[in-house]
Amino acid sequence: MPPSETIYLVEPASGKVMRSIPAPGARPHGLAWDNGFLWCVESNDRAIYKLDPRDGRLLAKVQLATTDPEPHGFSMHRGVMWYCDAVSRWVCRLVSP
Repeated sequence: MPPSETIYLVEPASGKVMRSIPAPGARPHGLAWDNGFLWCVESNDRAIYKLDPRDGRLLAKVQLATTDPEPHGFSMHRGVMWYCDAVSRWVCRLVSP
C-alpha cells in the first residue's frame, strides 16, 4: 500500500475519521503536541516539522543531518524533542527552536 501522505484525526471510541491534513512528506514516523501545535518527524526528509493542526500549514522545519539519522518515533516534553534513530538505535534529544 502506498503512503497516504495524510495525517488523520480519529475519534478514539468509534475509530471514525473526523478530519485530515496533508502530511509533510511521504513517511511521517511520529507525532507530538506542544502548546497547541502538531509536530511531525518525517523519515525521508530527515526533518521535524511544526504544523498548524487546523489546516496542516507548515510553521517551522528543523532539518536533521542529511546522512543520518533515520528518525522513527517522536515525543515532546517541556520544549525538548525526542526521537529514535532507526540506523544507530540511539534515542536523540533536541531543544525546541
